Amino acid sequence: MRKKDKQGGKPMKKTLTIVIAFILALLVFSNISIAALSATATLNPSSTKAKKGEQVTINLVINPSDDGYMGFEGYLDYDKDFFSSVSASKGKVIQDILAQQTPEEAENDPDVQFAYSSSNGLIGVESVKKMGSGVLVVIKATISENTTKESGQIGFKDSEDLTIFNSNGDSYELGILPISIELDDSQEPPKPENNTTNEIENRVTPGNNTSGNQSGNKNNPNTAANSIFPNAGKTVMLPLIGILAVTGTAAYVRYKKTKID
Repeated sequence: MRKKDKQGGKPMKKTLTIVIAFILALLVFSNISIAALSATATLNPSSTKAKKGEQVTINLVINPSDDGYMGFEGYLDYDKDFFSSVSASKGKVIQDILAQQTPEEAENDPDVQFAYSSSNGLIGVESVKKMGSGVLVVIKATISENTTKESGQIGFKDSEDLTIFNSNGDSYELGILPISIELDDSQEPPKPENNTTNEIENRVTPGNNTSGNQSGNKNNPNTAANSIFPNAGKTVMLPLIGILAVTGTAAYVRYKKTKID
């Protein structure tokens, strides 16, 4: 009986070993697949503040693992009461792959397919080559001229809305929080008035009468002189006339006296 038990136990042992080996293999390959799709992603804005009507550029940067990725899908969401328009275009990662093709190939049969739908915000990228780290998508958002809000959010709100794929169709969800753009309502200080030109004109222009204007009197030397010495010319002429009159009278008296003698 013991021999039969031993003989009957051998097939069981082999089966159990195979099952364990299979499970271990699944675990190993599963871990490899997950590691191949691991990545980090960030939204990098050109500025976190903007005035009404100004445009902010936001770069979607993805840094995958060494194995890279070949596809991307994300639903862009933004505050429509704060942003008037939002667009998405190819980033440097996509442009670098397309640059390896001729212009005709890039137009007719591109190695990277890019699509953006403004109606639902879907951004899709599919590549025949593995994509590396860098800017995948460039987002441009314009602040509304009529917004009454102090800030607005833009980004991919849920991790399920941002996914990368590999060549096997496996996916990896990237969790990115939306970013906030604040309204810059500061006003530029008024430029100081340049009074130098007016002062020069007041000094150079002859006959510039600014009666009733104290500032004009200060800037015009002629006006200032007249206000301080209003009878300057008359005061000089009157003594001269008096001297001439006295001298003439004295000369006449002497003439008459000499003639009588």
